[in-house]
Amino acid sequence: MSRKQEKPVQFLLPLGGVAVNHCFSVSEDELEENRPEDHVPVLLEKALSGSLSARSLSRHRTALLREAVRSDRAEALPVLIPGRRLSLELFAELFALASEFSSPDARAWLLEYRAAHYHSDEFDAFEQRQLDLELGLTEPDAAYLRKLFRLRYVRSGVCICGIRTVQRVYEIPAAIGGKPVVGVNVAAFYALDPLPRIRRIFTESGSPEQAQGEGILLGRITGKQGSAETPLRWRVLCRKEDRLLLLCEGSVAVLPYHPDLLEVTWESCALRRWLNTVFLPLSFTPEEQERILPTAVSTPDNPVFGSRGGEQSQDRLFLLSVEEASGMLADDISRSSGFWWWLRTPGFDNSFAASVTPDGAVVRIGSFVDTDVYAVRPAMWIRADRCRQNPPGSAEK
Repeated sequence: MSRKQEKPVQFLLPLGGVAVNHCFSVSEDELEENRPEDHVPVLLEKALSGSLSARSLSRHRTALLREAVRSDRAEALPVLIPGRRLSLELFAELFALASEFSSPDARAWLLEYRAAHYHSDEFDAFEQRQLDLELGLTEPDAAYLRKLFRLRYVRSGVCICGIRTVQRVYEIPAAIGGKPVVGVNVAAFYALDPLPRIRRIFTESGSPEQAQGEGILLGRITGKQGSAETPLRWRVLCRKEDRLLLLCEGSVAVLPYHPDLLEVTWESCALRRWLNTVFLPLSFTPEEQERILPTAVSTPDNPVFGSRGGEQSQDRLFLLSVEEASGMLADDISRSSGFWWWLRTPGFDNSFAASVTPDGAVVRIGSFVDTDVYAVRPAMWIRADRCRQNPPGSAEK
């Protein structure tokens, strides 16, 4: 229980069309945790002055330690570090931050702390294991994976619903603690800077794609609430010699075109990198990935506003352009999906990206690139050597 004095806080609540004064008391602890103006640097100053409550210090300790190392505030480290020894994982992260941000004072203090609290062979063994994990030279154990991922256990196995720490390399195993990995939430790996490298080991090798009705089943995606993975259905847009152009029938994720409101093109946006470096290895087996052809993707300028399409890129997965969505999908009905989805063409300017409405209308003016409620429907070219004949309704190019 906090001993800090409670302060009265007053709100105006519109009840029945009339603004009614409502006043109650809240502790300073809660104000420190909830006030938006108190960002981490401000909390760090309060911790140094001794005015930060013990509750807030405990809650924000890791973030404050990272801020102290980044800003080279070595004098804050003994204040923030508790009496017990830091875990090797957290200490290694802080030590790496000190090198990354060139923080000489913080690095010197951390070196003294390492000499006083860790045996050299213990720390060296930990660093070697982390390096081996990154290089794929050793298999991570179940305890390590539970620290790395947020998991949900279902009857058929375990689903990876998210990540707990930001790493450069993610090794997605076939099983955790003896239970098969039956689902991976791909959207959890979006907007990490820099985007991580993904390597996934599937529980089974996977079979060639199946033609079913008017679509092709290829790859897999995790449903809502960490449910087990289901096959992805693809619509054939056109056939060209021994290749098929496919468009995903549904949404694979709901993500922004780019996480920050900047002027970008398809070649430079985060969504392109995510599709080809994160979604691809998470959703397709190595055998399926070999079927997906690298494609030279050129994006024309916006046909109405003239915003530039950018440089050509080399992609396996991409979004349709305005011209492709209008020409290869005959009408609004064939484009309608019940949700908004992105196109790769820039919109009004390069801080916008074109899109398609739930009813299938192509919106050339687009929406801000950081809009985070639009769906992702990727397209790709695959080899047609083992495909059945064109499904009904597909277009020839």
